[in-house]
Amino acid sequence: MRVIVQCLLFILLLTGCSGNKQQICRFSGELAGITEDTLFLWGTDRLYQRIDTIPVKGGKFDVRIPLDTIVEAILCTPDGKQHPLFLERGTRITLRGSLPDSLYASGSYNDSIYALLDTVRSVSPSDTLLPRQLALQYLRRHPGDPSAVFVVRHFFAEEEPTPVREHIREALSLLNPFMRDYSLIAQLDDQYSRNDEVSLQHTLPTFSIPDKDGVIINRFRYGGRPLLLHFWATWSPESREQSRAIRPLYESEKKQYRKETDRLAILGISLDSDRRQWLDAVAADSLEWDQACNFRAWDLDLLRRLNITTLPCNILVNDRGSIRGINLTTEQIEEELKALRKEKEEQEKAQRERERERRARR
Repeated sequence: MRVIVQCLLFILLLTGCSGNKQQICRFSGELAGITEDTLFLWGTDRLYQRIDTIPVKGGKFDVRIPLDTIVEAILCTPDGKQHPLFLERGTRITLRGSLPDSLYASGSYNDSIYALLDTVRSVSPSDTLLPRQLALQYLRRHPGDPSAVFVVRHFFAEEEPTPVREHIREALSLLNPFMRDYSLIAQLDDQYSRNDEVSLQHTLPTFSIPDKDGVIINRFRYGGRPLLLHFWATWSPESREQSRAIRPLYESEKKQYRKETDRLAILGISLDSDRRQWLDAVAADSLEWDQACNFRAWDLDLLRRLNITTLPCNILVNDRGSIRGINLTTEQIEEELKALRKEKEEQEKAQRERERERRARR
């Protein structure tokens, strides 16, 4: 009996140690120009609300930090400079270099961030455009990474001499929707995405409109696909002509992509008030894609939020809900679709490469 109890206690001890190990981030490094001093580390969000002191002896340090998830932190060095740092449980973060500017952190998301910062430092101070372009390029490649929050803050929210609304909106449009879970992104999105009129990179507002069977259609129905919204009415000959012009595009997408999820989604939104006239026009014009109408003419919240006052009107939205085109011709829609699909392929390729790198490090 005693042997069994001892074995159970031993197993519990091992399990507890293993669990603690999974929640530890090891942070070590070697800094030239420092013998004995102290580094300060603090978090930038509610997931790491504390300040840690890290003693440096002989230019080296090695600490273990308990964590529950990935956090963004700030490392303050003796020269007063602040450096971004991403900490992740179960990983080892290494810092190398010399003060003040030649520091490089590796491990977790630090490799890509410090590569970006190193590239930006090499840019001429007179070139104020290139750093922002490099930051946008980073967001396109890492739209869902925690490191994207730092990039948005550093290059856009803290842009000198003052943040530029259009620049912030462009940056936010590149992020995955779930990035709003980060308080900074949600705050910036609420502050800068509001606009009196529809414009490029604006996020498509939510909507709920019944289709011909009474089923409610909303934008989340088309998640992960580019979406073309076409606003029309039976009493508008120009808008019906645009509906007929869209049909070859619909047929081309249907023929080229067997899987519906790979095709452009199209939603016709009618401003009619007579159900029978609407259904007759849908049948007469052979509009096989999704059609919706609330039969209240211009009394539609989506119209007000997009500031649509004339027909016809179409709006092209990318797979993340950002507006990419307004009142486009079918040729322009096709060109924009090519660009969107190329961007998506590059993002998926970059994601696969990051996954391979992460597996290789483990």
